[in-house]
Amino acid sequence: MDIISHSTSTSAISVNLATGVNTGIAAGDIFTAVEIVQGTLASVQWQALEEHSAST
Repeated sequence: MDIISHSTSTSAISVNLATGVNTGIAAGDIFTAVEIVQGTLASVQWQALEEHSAST
C-alpha cells in the first residue's frame, strides 16, 4: 500500500493527483499509485484522479 504522509507537519498542504500541483510542504512532490493520503496537523486538501475529492 502506498501512503503519502505529512502527518507531523504543522503547515497546511494541498495535494492534487489529477494535475500534479501540490502546495505547502508537498510543493514539488510527484505522487503516483497512491492509495492513502494522510494530512497534516493543520489541514489538507486533496483532489483525486476522478471526480472524488475531500478536505479535512
